[in-house]
Amino acid sequence: LALAPWSYSKARMAMECPYKFGLKYVDKVKEPPQAHSSELVIGSALHKALEFIVKGMPPEDAITEALNHVVLTIDEQDEYNASYEQLIAFAARINKFRAEHGISANKLYAERRVAISADFRSALYWNEDKRTVFRGQWDLGMMSRTGYMVVIDHKRRGQPKIEYFEQ
Repeated sequence: LALAPWSYSKARMAMECPYKFGLKYVDKVKEPPQAHSSELVIGSALHKALEFIVKGMPPEDAITEALNHVVLTIDEQDEYNASYEQLIAFAARINKFRAEHGISANKLYAERRVAISADFRSALYWNEDKRTVFRGQWDLGMMSRTGYMVVIDHKRRGQPKIEYFEQ
């Protein structure tokens, strides 16, 4: 497959802006470094809190502990703290879902990198074996007692988008 390995974001860029895709992946033009982005650092803190929550840390502790992994300005901390109720609600929903679907702690996969080959077998993430055709990282994967893998990708803005895929 040309230009492998592919990821969701790489495929999305190819569809949404072929010109930008060509510059980045064909011509290999380097992007300038990004300036500080409040959206990114607040999102990183929220992702870290969610990761701690799904790994079993009490939500209140997870919300506090996440702040030890990022540096936020006072305004960014205020915005992060405004998400408190949403994080607590997420913890309740995810715990209810786990109970309903028989998902034990050893069937949770947080911040998991995955890579597959053209024949849908596991491959090396950085394509060291030259077999990787798709790679990605999910925020949370949960294996149900019936063998279904539920994958969650947290997004900070906009309406929740729920998509179901069966294999």
